[in-house]
Amino acid sequence: MDITFKGIPDEIGEQKAREWMGVLVERYHTSKVNQIPEVMVATETARIGIDTFRTANALAPKFAKVEEAKPVEEKIEG
Repeated sequence: MDITFKGIPDEIGEQKAREWMGVLVERYHTSKVNQIPEVMVATETARIGIDTFRTANALAPKFAKVEEAKPVEEKIEG
């Protein structure tokens, strides 16, 4: 399908617009693949294996959500 979009700011540029459309197409295909239960299980298993290796070797996990440490507020008495 060929589509022409109007009103895209010149600062974005044609290449960046193509890249963003590429992200949309990738997400479309990924969502279809992720509807297959075996693919979902295999993907999650691989992510866990990758993160296990990374954390065992003092690297930040790539897929696990890591909560940021909240700053400790000092209480001033007086």
